[in-house]
Amino acid sequence: MKNKGLLITVIVLLSVIVVLLLGFMVYSLAGNTLSFGIVPRVADRVIYDNSFEKVSDIDVDSACGDVSFEENKDGKVHVIAYGESERDITVNFSDGKLTIDYPQKQRFFNWNVVKNNIVISLPSDYENGIKVESDYGNVALCALPKAFLDIDCDYGNVTSGEVRTAVISSDCGDVELEKAETVQADVNLGNLRIGTVTKSCDLQNDCGDITVDEMKITENSTISDDLGEITVNNAAGIRIEAETDLGKLNINQNDPKADVTLTITNDCGDINVGK
Repeated sequence: MKNKGLLITVIVLLSVIVVLLLGFMVYSLAGNTLSFGIVPRVADRVIYDNSFEKVSDIDVDSACGDVSFEENKDGKVHVIAYGESERDITVNFSDGKLTIDYPQKQRFFNWNVVKNNIVISLPSDYENGIKVESDYGNVALCALPKAFLDIDCDYGNVTSGEVRTAVISSDCGDVELEKAETVQADVNLGNLRIGTVTKSCDLQNDCGDITVDEMKITENSTISDDLGEITVNNAAGIRIEAETDLGKLNINQNDPKADVTLTITNDCGDINVGK
């Protein structure tokens, strides 16, 4: 009976090996190559280059690659995409809405994955919405003080200059924002850093530090963290309500008579307010 069990195990293993070898042969015969590196290679071939006028909204859906927004001086919105084939990307412009859809090619066991980067340049006075959904790759934006930002990034860092409002969701990666009137940020794994908030904020982090350089809020706001340190360097003229389950409270700024309240809660980590 033992020999029979061993024979069955060997047959199953050999069957798996045969299936893998057949898959490899089919993949190779199709003209594909394999890349065993952990980091995907970056495409350097321009497959799309166009410009648009009177853009009211920008919607980008990127599966694998960095998405960058840069400033230009000609008042148009320019889109440059890098990849392997022009057929891989879809760009639509209708009724002022610019939509960019850049899915990732299906690969054999995810080998030979390519980062297909997108570079969008636009005037700094752009005052409409920007929505980015990114599965893998960094999202970086120049200062767009009048823009409305909506970012959903699964794996990669998010960095932005000043915007009017920001809604940011990040599963894995650091988030850094220079300045905004209102900020709603939800980070699962990574550090969250905000320069200045001038109206209100709702900041949450599951695992990572939260740092705000200057809080000038005019509406009640919240900051919460499950595991990490919370630091607000300057919160003059604000009432602070802070509580941590496991950690220290270092509250050096607090105005109990202020009309605006900043509520800070932490499950595990210190809370620091004021230098």
